[in-house]
Amino acid sequence: MKRWYLYPFSLGYHLGTSIRNRMYDWGLFSSSKFKTPIIGVGNLSVGGSGKSPMVMYLAEHLSKYYRTGVLSRGYGRITKGYGIVNYDSNYKLVGDEPMQLFERFRNRFVIAVCEDRVFGAKKIIEDMDLEVLLLDDSYQHRAIKPGMNLLLTDYNDPYFKDFILPAGDLRDGDVAPVPGSHGLGLDLRRRSRGSAACRRPRASDASLPRRRRDDAVRTGRPGRTWCVRRRRRYCTRRGAGDLLGRAG
Repeated sequence: MKRWYLYPFSLGYHLGTSIRNRMYDWGLFSSSKFKTPIIGVGNLSVGGSGKSPMVMYLAEHLSKYYRTGVLSRGYGRITKGYGIVNYDSNYKLVGDEPMQLFERFRNRFVIAVCEDRVFGAKKIIEDMDLEVLLLDDSYQHRAIKPGMNLLLTDYNDPYFKDFILPAGDLRDGDVAPVPGSHGLGLDLRRRSRGSAACRRPRASDASLPRRRRDDAVRTGRPGRTWCVRRRRRYCTRRGAGDLLGRAG
């Protein structure tokens, strides 16, 4: 626990996030799903865990074979609403990360910003006739239901060693480590209607080589969330098609 003196406030935060998640689980809050494959990239903690580089990698690779779009909230911008990042944009209008993405790849794929993920996703998919959409920092936005979630965690500071805000850095309260996992397996308490559950480690995992051990960390949720450490199987056209098939 990084800030133990804030533990009482963490209890209240945990209660609030748990109630919100239950509302989605029980169908009291609706989650929109799209026919177009959507891949969400997110994490459980505040701060950086490699979301932007992962979005860059996926967008660059998928755009070689499919009409690809990226939807971001556009943190830090002075504008509101939906907008496409273009040559007239700057970081004040669209946020620094979408602008950085555009300056690197230009028109290789479409980049849009919108604080309303459901409206933004519908708008960019319809207007740009996309074949795949990437959502940046979307794991806590349960109003939209991606076909696949990629859940990132810092290898040197994994979420199962952290604590919920403000005593720790976790943004979601429905998280628990696997007892005795020693970092080989990750576990999220299963939530119905599109939550995540990385499979528990098997006894045979301990004898696997390091690379195969990392690849063994996969999930068992219907919504297909993967805890990403090292995965290179999608670096080909066939792999890109497989990725979209899983996200569809």
